[in-house]
Amino acid sequence: MTFDEFCNQSGHYAENGDRAMWDAAVLSTREAAAKALELTDSEIRLMAGEMTGQELRTVQAVLKARATVIRNPELDLIRRAK
Repeated sequence: MTFDEFCNQSGHYAENGDRAMWDAAVLSTREAAAKALELTDSEIRLMAGEMTGQELRTVQAVLKARATVIRNPELDLIRRAK
């Protein structure tokens, strides 16, 4: 949801500084979500069980790519392709 959509749906009248606070909250939430995907090899293996080295590298690459998209949604080529 964008700031403008929030204002329209909630009937909130945007005041000076509201957009900046909204943007800061969104950035903070995105960073927290991206950090949650930063797992050590041990954490991944604990959740997934036995894995080959190639499987581990694949999982790490996917998690890194998703964290990048969370931080920079404009890079989401999968959604843009649809």
